[in-house]
Amino acid sequence: MGLREAGRVPDVWILDLARGSLAPLTHGPASNFDPLWTRDGKHILYVSERPIFDIYAKSADGSGDEELVLATPNDNIPNL
Repeated sequence: MGLREAGRVPDVWILDLARGSLAPLTHGPASNFDPLWTRDGKHILYVSERPIFDIYAKSADGSGDEELVLATPNDNIPNL
């Protein structure tokens, strides 16, 4: 889910339904939003405004670094 804390840019958070807890997947300074799970459930795609809307992926468990998936001169929004 995408959440925005007061005075901060939006980030992507993971909601653990079993534990009832939230954990941030992304950490500014860019705006990160519109998360989508990959079909295999291993990664989350999201839009990051840097300043163009490019698509990034990160492991759903939060491990590892993010990966740039698609960057073009125009804004990109994931659609699975």
